Amino acid sequence: MTATTGLASSTSEESQETTIPLRGSFAGDVGRRRGSGCADDEVSGLTEEEAARAGFGCRCPCSPGARRVHDCDLLGRAHVELDVRLVRTERVARLDPTFLLSVVADILLSRKPAPIGLVPVCSAVSASQVANPISQSSTPPMWFFNFNRNGPSGFSGASTAEEVTAGVDARGLAAVVTGASSGIGLETTRVLALRGVRVVMAVRNVAAGHKAREAIRAEIHGAIVHVLEMDLSSMDSVRRFASEFDSLNLPLNILINNAGILSKDCIRSIDGLELHFATNHIGHFLLTNLLLENMKSTRRIINVSSSGHILTYPEGICFDSVKDLSRFSTYIAYGQSKLANILHSTELARILKGDGVNISANAIHPALVKSIGRFVHKTVEQGAATTCYVALHSQFTGISGKYFSNCNLDTPSSQASNAELANKLWEFSSKIVSS
Repeated sequence: MTATTGLASSTSEESQETTIPLRGSFAGDVGRRRGSGCADDEVSGLTEEEAARAGFGCRCPCSPGARRVHDCDLLGRAHVELDVRLVRTERVARLDPTFLLSVVADILLSRKPAPIGLVPVCSAVSASQVANPISQSSTPPMWFFNFNRNGPSGFSGASTAEEVTAGVDARGLAAVVTGASSGIGLETTRVLALRGVRVVMAVRNVAAGHKAREAIRAEIHGAIVHVLEMDLSSMDSVRRFASEFDSLNLPLNILINNAGILSKDCIRSIDGLELHFATNHIGHFLLTNLLLENMKSTRRIINVSSSGHILTYPEGICFDSVKDLSRFSTYIAYGQSKLANILHSTELARILKGDGVNISANAIHPALVKSIGRFVHKTVEQGAATTCYVALHSQFTGISGKYFSNCNLDTPSSQASNAELANKLWEFSSKIVSS
């Protein structure tokens, strides 16, 4: 396989309320919105000088039109390293959904994933930090780059899946893509097939899967695409899928755990688990374990997570909430499951490396692909880009346990980097799938 591009992965009733000055669109949701959202805007009635002394804002001459705090960095202006302010995470589960969506939107807009409970103000980044496209320590998080400004990989959030895989010849490879009948999963399947990959579409709706397959075949001459049924919320269904896949006698080079749900309803899965956790994490955890023996050369596992992983419980993963639904909150449940995707990737990468197994496991954030008011959003062609990039480029050989967004290395929340939590989640998940 060759490539023409390089790689530049129940709420507490007694909770203290902490009053903090918020800026930009955060301030707009809590009280009043001030200025352009640049870091040197007046904050909660403070003057610029007072804000700077308090640890908010920057002293750089950002233009009034600057939309992100990192614009001044990109212009090479002096910037002040700032701190973050704690928000009481115990209250997050009780916040209005509109506010939660606003928080997610601001995280996406700023491109700076942060631990839940932390509101990032801004951070200085030097030009030398972009020198190494792979090193976690030297690569700035993707909030540093504008949506359409290329990162170290040469691509950005505006790049499409076709663009980032141009020149890739993946004939002879086989892949499984979950949630492949629509959205990002469908576009991922289409582009993989376009590059010569034999794709098995794992879908809950078989009729929709067949319709999608025929559309791909009509567009791409010689595309080899299979459709198999799988409901990730049912462990029995996942096991049936794995058995059917084995009967195809195919190698497996790439496993893309793409499928996911976001439901406002509090629902138990057929196995008695909270539905988000069951579908978004446990189903993929079990599927990955069942298919590991099938993995051949160019072995890559990609978990499609989300920057929404920051919206979770204070402890990161609330293991009791998986079966006790009394603390259910849509966005917290979703965020917990997306955090689990990243923790799964990092722990799997650690275990495989320790066993001397040459299989990589990484997590990616595809970004929003639907417009909700003023939110930054992508087309599905752009949303599938990071998945396809990490799946197909030879430069990713040996890169494992990382988190990517906008086709570049990114930094997830501190909870997502918690090795102890990752190990605890692995043990917890193993008990569930073996029970």
